[in-house]
Amino acid sequence: MDYHTPAGINLINEWYESQAEKIQAEFDFVIQEILGTVDLTDSELFKPMIRQHSGLWEIVLEVHEARRKRQIRPIGFWDYGERDFILVDGCEKAGRFTIPPGVFDNASNLLGLFFHEGRGTVNEHHI
Repeated sequence: MDYHTPAGINLINEWYESQAEKIQAEFDFVIQEILGTVDLTDSELFKPMIRQHSGLWEIVLEVHEARRKRQIRPIGFWDYGERDFILVDGCEKAGRFTIPPGVFDNASNLLGLFFHEGRGTVNEHHI
């Protein structure tokens, strides 16, 4: 599922569209893997976030390029009531930094808006 902000913006789709074809292809592949997985919390593809970003999960993508390995992290959260993983946004991790900066803080704020204030909507993710 994709989260849409209260203003109707689908951040994960905007992030996806801005990525190179190689990253898009890897993301699409992982989404297909996720669809066939019964318990995603036991998958190596998922990593729960901690501390101030608790409640968010990263999808772990490693994209190999000629001279380096890029750490790509689509992020989302679980709607356990509906049993859905909801994609929020994406970034690249470079050490302790993210590109774009602040993406995890923004996703945490959106998580709060969705669950505590009922703001934003969730729609089917299309590959």
